[in-house]
Amino acid sequence: MAAAKETPKIDLDSYITNYEGRLLIERLATIGSSNSHLAPEALHLAVKQAKQGINAERYTELAKQLQSVAPNDPLAVIDTDWIAITNRRTRAETERLDAELKQYKNNLIKESIRMGNEDLGNHYLAMGDCSSAFKCYAKMRESCTTPKHISEMNLKLLFVSITQQNWTAAATYRVKMSGLGISADERTARFDPLMNAATALANLNSGSFRDAANLFLDVNPNYILLPPQAGIKFQKEVISPNDIAIYGGLCALATMNSAELRTHVLENQPFRQFLELEPHLRRAISMFCNSKFTSCLAVLDSYAADYKLDYYLQKHFNMLYHCIRTKSLVQWLSAFSVVTFEEISKAFPPTKHIPASLVKSGSWTLEEELSALVKTGLNARIDSVSERLTSPTPDARLLMIENTLNMASTQERVLSLRLHRISMAYGDGLEVKAPKFPQFPTSSFGEPINSDGGHFTRGSGRKKEGGMGSFMV
Repeated sequence: MAAAKETPKIDLDSYITNYEGRLLIERLATIGSSNSHLAPEALHLAVKQAKQGINAERYTELAKQLQSVAPNDPLAVIDTDWIAITNRRTRAETERLDAELKQYKNNLIKESIRMGNEDLGNHYLAMGDCSSAFKCYAKMRESCTTPKHISEMNLKLLFVSITQQNWTAAATYRVKMSGLGISADERTARFDPLMNAATALANLNSGSFRDAANLFLDVNPNYILLPPQAGIKFQKEVISPNDIAIYGGLCALATMNSAELRTHVLENQPFRQFLELEPHLRRAISMFCNSKFTSCLAVLDSYAADYKLDYYLQKHFNMLYHCIRTKSLVQWLSAFSVVTFEEISKAFPPTKHIPASLVKSGSWTLEEELSALVKTGLNARIDSVSERLTSPTPDARLLMIENTLNMASTQERVLSLRLHRISMAYGDGLEVKAPKFPQFPTSSFGEPINSDGGHFTRGSGRKKEGGMGSFMV
């Protein structure tokens, strides 16, 4: 990705306190490859963090990136001795854990086998071998004996799926966790906040912005202080509370109308605890609800440089911004029958945040934007000569006639239903037809009985006197 020239508001010293482990390294690497101003500092911190782990391959890649932007940085020199020592230690540790697991399998102790697979999976994950880690965690299932073990295994598999950015697989674990026989209180307190946040993240990266918004808005504030689950600090290794506020707020702005935003976001007390971490986004949503579209977009523009450095959000921000701008423009235009391009440009200045799928000629003019809106259903006409947008004025006479006919049809149906109800209540006009064949009383064995107590023989209709045996004739 080409490095951006905008100066973001991110303070790296405070930024890195929100994350740990691999996620911190990848976020710093994303900033380093996306912004020329922050690249030297971000990559320096990324290399320093990578040397605290055992993923020598990732360290080498980051050191080379640092060389390209800051060749005089001491950490830009690849530490070959550290690489050799780290590779030797990881090989020895892999062999040791593998030998222990084989011994556990020979002893047929399920708990030891489960823990052996878990330790080996943790080791592979630290090395950066996500495929091997996923296989080890999946093998734990055969040795899990309690719902707690299965739930922890699913959390580890979910974590690896997110690390691999396998969003289709990540979105399935919320359903899997719901059928493990865990008590409702425990599931609500421990697992639901994690699963809602992780599944919402998967939906965001899959482009399902509405589903992502609904799940982000349902994340319980207990998520902020939730202790590590299955050895994973979700708030620092998967998605931080600030990220939930940003992703949830933007997805809601892009997919919900003003009434929904007011009800599900601004008046949503649990989500407000997340939104207070990003007050500028709360202001933007309030401005949208109050039809201050220009101010709303101005707030988003001022933080766009930060959002485009986000590890998960940078691929989707332009599309989210486009959805928000399109909604704002449509609502703003609904108040005018005729408006000039100049007036539209003042309210909605040209933007750089355009999805790549919409840009064909390298630019996105106002006329092209309005033309796209008309093609997608905006009831208006573009006058390119006069540079005006005209909304056809509805014929009041035709509207009145149409409304009158609709009201008449509705009243006719209501009266017809009332007449049917009256007829059923009084029995007028209801006719019950007699059966086509005569009905005879039957005995306990199902045989028809004549009026004098005799039985009819089957097939012939002849009566035969007698008791219980007569039905055999």
